[in-house]
Amino acid sequence: MATLKPEQYGAVGDGRANDTAALAATATALVAGDTLQLSGSYRHSSTVKITKSGVRVNGGGQLIGTDPRSCSLVIAANDITVEDISLTVLATVRQASLESATLLVGSLGPVRGFRARRLHLDGSGLMMRGRSYGFVLEDILVTGSLGDGIHMTDGVHNGLILRPTVLHAGDDGVAVVSYLSNPAPCSDIEIRNPRVRDVYHGRGISVVGGTRVRINDLDVSQTSGAAVYIACEDNVDWRTYAPRDVTVRGGLVTAANTTAPAPDHGAVLVVNESTNRPIQGVRVSGLVIRDTHAIFRVIGFLGGPGGGHTGCSLTDVIVSGSSPRLVTQIAGGTVSIAGLRVGVTQFVPHPVETWLTNPNGQVSGAHGSTAVLLNGSFWYKVTTGNTSGWQRLT
Repeated sequence: MATLKPEQYGAVGDGRANDTAALAATATALVAGDTLQLSGSYRHSSTVKITKSGVRVNGGGQLIGTDPRSCSLVIAANDITVEDISLTVLATVRQASLESATLLVGSLGPVRGFRARRLHLDGSGLMMRGRSYGFVLEDILVTGSLGDGIHMTDGVHNGLILRPTVLHAGDDGVAVVSYLSNPAPCSDIEIRNPRVRDVYHGRGISVVGGTRVRINDLDVSQTSGAAVYIACEDNVDWRTYAPRDVTVRGGLVTAANTTAPAPDHGAVLVVNESTNRPIQGVRVSGLVIRDTHAIFRVIGFLGGPGGGHTGCSLTDVIVSGSSPRLVTQIAGGTVSIAGLRVGVTQFVPHPVETWLTNPNGQVSGAHGSTAVLLNGSFWYKVTTGNTSGWQRLT
């Protein structure tokens, strides 16, 4: 178990020299159990591939991709950990190639047991694909991505995403996408405490086809489309599986759909464009939604005959501030609605933990919690065990 540094293979690591060859030589020399230590700033003009299982990549340094079409750190082996580094691409135009992602997992086949911790990705995002499974993404910060911040597709499954943050993205912040051309939909994915800010051409968190997807305690603001988008798409560009068993539980949505009426999504949109693939079991609960910019609706469950939605629910949701014409629009199926509250609210500063305590549980929210003043009473989000909801402070 050795620690290898690109400087041993000729890298300069000053952020100016072209270290492509040295990075490739270092990656080739790795064996199982080794650590690739990146402590400098390394410019590279092609992908850097990790092809040996059981390798760790760390060191606090930076990879700087100079060709936006081929800039990825490619993970192509099992049980690899990447932590405490930055990955940057120098890009001004969004690229179509897979290798335009700063971090690309599974493009050469399924990857098992990938771990990423405390990474900063700038200029492009992270892509998981190739039926990869058993992965954990923890404290990933994506800034200035021209596409999705974190994109999971091609049947990836059994993954856990903890506290991702996506800022100023050109497409969806965190996306689960299952195309009909994939061998199976993405499945068994849990996203906890996602934070998405300033999406200028896309949605905050999306599940466009996927089975058993859990999204807990989100914090999404300033998205051009919906903050939460759950869809079966069937159009000239994309055809996807239908979402099944998708849960969105707890969190805050602020100023969604800033570019309405193009598109006019609302804050939460569940939509089925197909005529033969019904959406099943989408459950939305425990959200506070404020200042939605849409024209027509805040929350929509939409679909047509044969391709609508079944077994869906909307519970314990507070809608406040500026609002479009309708709070909810239901078409193409029935939705169980309970505990939907609408009113003028006053939001107190983050975090409420500094002045508000809850004797029965823990005030939730990895990025700070929010309390609201509704009809003369303060409501606040609490989590006790495996349950969460809004409670009133009397």
